[in-house]
Parts: sequence; structure tokens; C-alpha cells
Amino acid sequence: MLIQEQLTLLLFNQTVRLQVDDVVIQYHIFDAAQPLMITFPPGSEAFSDSDLIENKAPWGYDFFAKRRMNVISFNHIGKGNYFTSNELVIFTKKLGKHLDCFCERIGYGVSRGGFATSMFSKNLRLDRALLLMPISTYDISIASWDPKVREAAQYLNASPDSADCDIPLTIIYDPLYKPDSMHMKRFQSCRVRFRLPGVGHRIPRALLQLGILKSTILQYRQQQIDPASFFLKIRKRRTLSFFYRGLQSCNKTSKLSLRSRVIFFHRIRYHINHLDIDPKKVHQQLSDSIRKRCFYTTECMLDHGYKNFAGISALVLC
Repeated sequence: MLIQEQLTLLLFNQTVRLQVDDVVIQYHIFDAAQPLMITFPPGSEAFSDSDLIENKAPWGYDFFAKRRMNVISFNHIGKGNYFTSNELVIFTKKLGKHLDCFCERIGYGVSRGGFATSMFSKNLRLDRALLLMPISTYDISIASWDPKVREAAQYLNASPDSADCDIPLTIIYDPLYKPDSMHMKRFQSCRVRFRLPGVGHRIPRALLQLGILKSTILQYRQQQIDPASFFLKIRKRRTLSFFYRGLQSCNKTSKLSLRSRVIFFHRIRYHINHLDIDPKKVHQQLSDSIRKRCFYTTECMLDHGYKNFAGISALVLC
């Protein structure tokens, strides 16, 4: 069946999967009287060739479909895919015309998915959206301060600016992590902000380990996130293994400053209290480290020639 035919039918009570250029779309409509969730994933959830062969469900799809909630999930194919395909833009415009039958259309996106959610909000006729640590643009002339934007420059010739999204947004971010904080400030339609300090660009992981990711998403779908409950529960973020590392990376003061010494003290105390030596984990970490160093050495050899190999090896392996 052609994509246009599938779209025109908008089949109910069955799982429909299609591919538009370099993006997989999967949806299931249970009840048009209920809200429709439209999801876009973070960059780390890119589909590989094996994922396509195995018909892996797009990010976010199973979470809602297993709860019999209407859902349309988009998933990019390949790490260098930023949802900028012209075919995808045309598709979302056509799709949006078929979504008026739902009582509400709610977006949900994380990082790169937050960029895509806000960028397609008008095409998909979204009423509101929940964004976790969203990227506002991949235009390096606008956001050169974000390493993810600098990385994207090798794949993109140009990038739309999704900060002009005009639907009400709820954004969860780390105010201490400068790139995410600056992206958040660019979204003019942000109505509600939830701050989760000290976790860096790891908001979903932090919420998951705190045991409140599911309730946060479902509360937002129902109406809004309860601020009192949210801020009470994130006080336990000090129990997260990466919390003090995140604070340290965000700390711009001198290493000898009182702030730096306090963070360092608590980080050391945390690791002493959570000593857990797993031989398999140590072996895996060492293997990963050696593989990365070997990859770096090979890259340097290709870039600078074999004559510098000895010097490069000494530098990398010291």
C-alpha cells in the first residue's frame, strides 16, 4: 500500500508502520476521543540497519501503545539524521490534516527529538508539548556554544530554527548545564519550566533512576505535572551516580575555590559509600577504553601519516 493511501485511511485499532525517506513512523489509534501522543526520540535512539530488519518499534511507541493510548512515533535512521528531510516535511503537513478528529494532540520529545517536536508542531497541529532538554536549533551560526550543534555541522548544510514554535511548551532541563539552559531561553512559547540541577544532559536518565519518569509523562498527558510532587522527588538526585560529576563539569570556579572543594568532597564520599567492584564491568570499561584509544591512534595515523606513528602512540598510550 502506498504511503498516501495509508495516510488517507488512518487505520484504527491496528499497528501501522511506514517509512518516509530516512524516518520510520509507527502508529496505533485506539480511540479518537482520547488524546493523541506524537513522539520524537533523542539522537542516541537512531535506528541501525539491524533495527530496521528486526522491525524494532520506534522510541516512545511501546510506552503508550501498551497502555492503549493513541500514539504516532517517529524515529530517525542513522546517527547523522536530524529530521530535516523535505519528504518528511511534506508528509507531516499531510498527516496534520488528518489529526483534527482527536480531542487533543500532544507532543513529546527529548533532546534532538525536542527539536523535531517543536519544528513540526505547526504541521502536526499540536496543542502542547513536553520537551526534555530540547535543542532549539542546529544552526551553528546561532548555537555554536553547544557541542551537539558543532557535531551536527558535519551532517547539515543548514538547520531550521525551532525556537519560534508557538504552542505552549513544558520544558525540563538542567539550569547549570549552559547549552541546555541557553536553548531553553530561546523557546519563546515555554510556559512551564522544571529545573533539575546537577544532572547535565541526562534528564530522562535522571528521572528514570529517580523513579518518576513514567509518572511525569503520564501526568503531563493527563493535564499538567504536579510541581510540588516533582520538586519533592528530585531532591533525591544526590543519590544518582552521575550527580556530583555533573556538578563538577558545570562548575566554572577555580579548582581551589570553596565550591569546587565541597563538590569534590561529596563526590569522593559518594564513591566511598558506593564501592561496588564488578569484574565484568571493569573488564568492559577497560575494553572500551582500549578500543577508543586504538581508534584514535588509527585516525591520527591516517591524518598525519605513518611516519608519526611512534610519537602518536606514545602520546595516546601514556
